[in-house]
Amino acid sequence: MSSYNRKRILGSSFEPKQHHLPGYDYSKPGIYHVTIHCHKLAPPLSDIDHVTAQVIFSPEGKSVCEAIQKVPLYFPFVQIDCYAVMPTHIHILFIVGEQPQPQFGHTRVRLGDIVGKLKGLATYQTRRAGTFDFSWQSDFCDTIIWNRSQYEVARQYIHDNPLCWLENHAE
Repeated sequence: MSSYNRKRILGSSFEPKQHHLPGYDYSKPGIYHVTIHCHKLAPPLSDIDHVTAQVIFSPEGKSVCEAIQKVPLYFPFVQIDCYAVMPTHIHILFIVGEQPQPQFGHTRVRLGDIVGKLKGLATYQTRRAGTFDFSWQSDFCDTIIWNRSQYEVARQYIHDNPLCWLENHAE
């Protein structure tokens, strides 16, 4: 699919651009498309094969994949629907279910808490493996998925992201 057709079908601005919807309760159950960018000086998480558009993980990217897969261990009400580990950023589709009632003054877990845990796990694992200059940008971008159509578009966007990367970064 050409870049023009993909933008027409998916919308040129589908990638999460806003940081957060003002006034929205991010502890609610829902589906969230999250984009997290590495710090500009961080080593790349992956490379994209120019022939097959397959993602080839760097050691840092492998650590990030492991961290993504561990998120439901810390938050059993969270599922990782799909994700893409790109050279400079990651896309994740989180499905957040109903949370247990908070106990003893604790608050409900928000999307930012989930992302913060993921960033912390990935950074810890990456540094433990010997890459000490790895870091994330301080914030993240999200899109709240309101309906089935948006869900399908988000999944397709994440799936197609390596091909889009190649089109946008052609040498």
